[in-house]
Amino acid sequence: IPIERANKYFFKKRLADENQGSIYVRERLKGRDERLIDASRLSADQNTSVGISDVSKDGRLLVYDVREGGADEQSVHLIEVKTRRELPDVLPKARYAGINLSPDEQGLYYGKFEPTGSLVYYHRLGTPVSEDRLIFGKTFEGENFGPMDLIYPQVSENGRYLILHVAHGVPAKRVDIYVKDLRTPDAPIRPVIHGIDSRFSPNNYGDDLYVLTDYLAENYRVVKIRLSDPAPERWETIVPEGKDVIESIAIIGGKLFATGLHDVITETQIYTLAGKPVGKITYPTIGAASGMVGRQSSNDTFYLFESFNLPPAIYHYDVASGKTEVFAKPQVPFESSQYEVSQVFYASKDGTRVPMFISSKKGGKRDGEAPTLMF
Repeated sequence: IPIERANKYFFKKRLADENQGSIYVRERLKGRDERLIDASRLSADQNTSVGISDVSKDGRLLVYDVREGGADEQSVHLIEVKTRRELPDVLPKARYAGINLSPDEQGLYYGKFEPTGSLVYYHRLGTPVSEDRLIFGKTFEGENFGPMDLIYPQVSENGRYLILHVAHGVPAKRVDIYVKDLRTPDAPIRPVIHGIDSRFSPNNYGDDLYVLTDYLAENYRVVKIRLSDPAPERWETIVPEGKDVIESIAIIGGKLFATGLHDVITETQIYTLAGKPVGKITYPTIGAASGMVGRQSSNDTFYLFESFNLPPAIYHYDVASGKTEVFAKPQVPFESSQYEVSQVFYASKDGTRVPMFISSKKGGKRDGEAPTLMF
């Protein structure tokens, strides 16, 4: 799925005769793909992979990681997109998470997993890595973080905040959220969500957090937290808990997208930021989709969709017009239009209503005579 910056689209793509995907950039939605980082040239055995860590707002700088074989560790590099010039700044091999350019693009915030626990650092471009400044980790106001407390940073899209996620345990049964105001250099790090045995996934918008959480909502809900007054009793429910689990949310083009499953089929509902339903994504057919990917300041939204008769493809959705089109798809020798997928329900032994998918050639008779593969 592409990352959009200033009408440039950054993504990975692997050609049919390649073992690893390379990093490309496309100018405009219908532009030509240009290869930025050729993964096939990084090792003789083509066993070195690359990934996109971050891209500057203007699309000038690309931060990417390099991983050899199946290693957990990776190194982090920067390149000027226009000139293809590699910057001398390189983070050496380690286990990183949450690599973000600072709002002024003069440095990197990054999380680093070490045997004793997770630490968050700031690296100023042009300085030795040995001088990187420790931002967060080890302890905070008397609380000690251990090896099973996974910490990673996130710079908000508007550049106002550094959001620190602390996931306690694997999988996390409790997530704490800390925030630092980046507009004030000496602003302290302060807890916004802390000490609640539930999971929280925040999206910053303006000076608020829109948070997906299972706190007091087994199937998850979306709450708005004002950073100026984050006490739980002040939280406002934007999308209440429903019968279906909400798996992910995103704020794109001024709208809130909530994605989950209904009877094992992906559904994405669209809301205003006040929680008013305003529609939903119309997928090509019955199938499975990723969450929505995009920026608050852009109408470009992307998602991955696939079904039993459709190979995975990336779709572009325009928030303003509601128009959907294919951004990229593999060229496979299969005529999807000749087949159909339907969903039926049957009762299990205890009466539970169970969904089942049937894939067949269009117009196929269901008379008990057709050879069928069941799984």
